Amino acid sequence: MSRRSPTWASRMSVSDHGALLRELRAVFARRTETFTTDDDGLHVTDAAGKTEEYGLDNLSRAFVEASSARRPKVVRSFVESMLEATRTMAARMEEMADFDRVRSRVKVRLHPASHVHQPGMDAIVHWTPVEGLIATLVCDFDTFNSSVPRHILERWPLSEAEATALALDNVAAQNPVEVSPQVPGFDVPLFGIERGGPYTATHALMLDRVLDGARPLGFILVIPEASAMAYHPIRDARVHRAMAAMSTLAELAYERSANAVSRELFWWHAGRLARVPATRVGERLVIDGTREFGDVVFRGLAKQSLN
Repeated sequence: MSRRSPTWASRMSVSDHGALLRELRAVFARRTETFTTDDDGLHVTDAAGKTEEYGLDNLSRAFVEASSARRPKVVRSFVESMLEATRTMAARMEEMADFDRVRSRVKVRLHPASHVHQPGMDAIVHWTPVEGLIATLVCDFDTFNSSVPRHILERWPLSEAEATALALDNVAAQNPVEVSPQVPGFDVPLFGIERGGPYTATHALMLDRVLDGARPLGFILVIPEASAMAYHPIRDARVHRAMAAMSTLAELAYERSANAVSRELFWWHAGRLARVPATRVGERLVIDGTREFGDVVFRGLAKQSLN
């Protein structure tokens, strides 16, 4: 009987899964720590017997995308960066506890819904800004970011809502995005949002700072990865073709990204982001939508066609 692959390896082939485990064994053969893997991810035990847990979703994606020659370096870099972050965590915790020292470092990151199952999530500040997405409060320490534990937030002189507002302001000021020209290869208006690094996706929570929020029907948005988004301004019936094309685009980009966020369609309207439920039936995309989406978009387009 074949053994079930762990959740983090669900999109890997059996051979890639085996290759990743071999590379992990090769890395730890040269270190004093030992490791095991299970459905939760990577468990690393140091010489003193202390064990830390690390998620493997991002590593598994990066490993699959890397060439055979680069795979050893991908795994080695992941292990080294994770263990280095753990070693410096005590100092970082002390720094994070002093709000005045980290005020400008507090930011928001977006993740796929599955991120809620990562090790240690119960202890860090996170929430669901919209169905299909998980947001985390982090401190950006330039070379890596550290999730903010709830016990640290409790020591800050502001509420979680106030900390979130500050974090979004910091992303807007320090990680601005740019809107690209028409994405080539599409016969509908489709534009990219990029150049905000891993915080590009965060701008989906404040899209009115980037785009003209006064557009009455809003925008269709895809957030396939942390560093790139794409949107379609809803103007006419081309929105149907746009959603079908964007769904395919999001699916492909999500599957190949090491920092995937979502394969879903979203709708920005009246200052809010909402998921657009959709189901692919063969080559056809069926938009289930929501009552509000149907009332605003489809009825709004119907009224336009009568004028």
